Amino acid sequence: MKTPALRLTALLACCALLGTNIELLGAMDLARIIQTQTMLIRHKATKEQIQVAQTRATTYYTHLAPEKKTVLKKKKVRYIAVDTVRSKEAPPKAKKTVMIWDTQSESLANTDVYDLETTPAVGQTAKFDTYSAEYVGSGG
Repeated sequence: MKTPALRLTALLACCALLGTNIELLGAMDLARIIQTQTMLIRHKATKEQIQVAQTRATTYYTHLAPEKKTVLKKKKVRYIAVDTVRSKEAPPKAKKTVMIWDTQSESLANTDVYDLETTPAVGQTAKFDTYSAEYVGSGG
């Protein structure tokens, strides 16, 4: 099943067949979680990935216009997702490998790397575990 609508339909059909009384909102949340989990794979970053992500994020944020920083604060964007290099652990379907950088502490939010099957548009906010981060690409 490739589309979220088909996944949701299948999930709801299974619940109906099992006689489960599940609320539609809960089913939608579950479908969203399933979709998100199939779109990214998380694992620990290598030293090289950490170094590349830290350098790209620092360069991006340092050169960011003050107006853009103000916009980020108004939108309450604390985290940015920045590209890093792929590792041998990255699955073949992964199109991008990113790490999350915290604009308040001006450091990486954690040592996790996320291999993404679909690349968000630059400027788009995406969910990475508990982080909502604006995707900035390689920061260039």
